[in-house]
Amino acid sequence: MLAFLSYVASRENYVFVASQYRGNDGGEGREEFGGSDINDVLNLIPMLESLPFVDPNKIAMVGFSRGGMMTYIAVTMTDKIKAACVVGGITDLIQWYNERSDMRPILIGLIGGAPEEIENEYIKRSAYHWPEKINTPVLILHGGADWRVNVDQAEKLANKLEGLGKTYELVVYPGGSHELSENVQDVLNRISVWFENYLQ
Repeated sequence: MLAFLSYVASRENYVFVASQYRGNDGGEGREEFGGSDINDVLNLIPMLESLPFVDPNKIAMVGFSRGGMMTYIAVTMTDKIKAACVVGGITDLIQWYNERSDMRPILIGLIGGAPEEIENEYIKRSAYHWPEKINTPVLILHGGADWRVNVDQAEKLANKLEGLGKTYELVVYPGGSHELSENVQDVLNRISVWFENYLQ
């Protein structure tokens, strides 16, 4: 993430800001893994708009892993994000809960229960269940060998976006890991081109 920010900022003359979710590192409030903590992301927009050296009509968003889930949610809540990129993002939190037994206690603690108890809370965080709400051009990058977030999460959402005629691109890197560390240069180039195309 930091490598991407520094690379693109220097090459493309972009301004980057990042959120710290509530309840982390001594911050106030309680993290909810895509609940009200989405406001910690959305509140960056008026901050950007207040900066005299930022063009408020050219705001984009990048989300990695859980941040990808937050990106999908964010673009449904504002039309000010003109382009988005998701790397290794979660699109179906119920599937993720079922596949990642190690994460279940964490999700139960942050969200307030298991999917069978509060299914709607998991659906609200899962773009797979509401692709019609995604109107921002989104670049989806995923590693084919990602064990943290199965690649079929990206593929399932892409199929739905395709059926709805949404503007998106899916790139799957065969053998690629969750971080796509083996494909950094291509990832950086693709994100840069995506933003160039949709921030004009």
